[in-house]
Amino acid sequence: MRRSILIGLLIATSLVAAPIARASDDSLRQVVKDQAARQIKEDAKFQKATKSITSRAKAVKARTATVRQQKSVDTFRKAVSAEQADSDQVKAGRTQLLKGLATYNHGLDKLRTALTQAIKTNGRGGEASAKAAIKTINKALTQISSAAKKINP
Repeated sequence: MRRSILIGLLIATSLVAAPIARASDDSLRQVVKDQAARQIKEDAKFQKATKSITSRAKAVKARTATVRQQKSVDTFRKAVSAEQADSDQVKAGRTQLLKGLATYNHGLDKLRTALTQAIKTNGRGGEASAKAAIKTINKALTQISSAAKKINP
């Protein structure tokens, strides 16, 4: 009698566990989709501010936009880290996305430092740091793109 109840509970649990895993993955996908839509707007503002830096005033605006972009990326990272994934592919994608977002924020930090150098030296400094920052940001974008493909095949 006890054995049949235990078997029945195991079967019921296994039937319920699969939809829960799917729901968790779907929840993560929805968070990524919502945050990506929000991030696209912030990216456009950031690109506009950093498109052409030809004066000290534009460098100050670019640095301010970089700080806003860092806060936006951090919001994205926190939203994704609050979610869990159950399937292996989505778990790997989530982990890679979090690493990519952290790398992107690191690149933005490097860019902010380069812009600060340029502001303090009236445009004579910060070029090497800016190039390194752009390289880090491009690496992060590659990681994020790959993670998005794993999360949402």
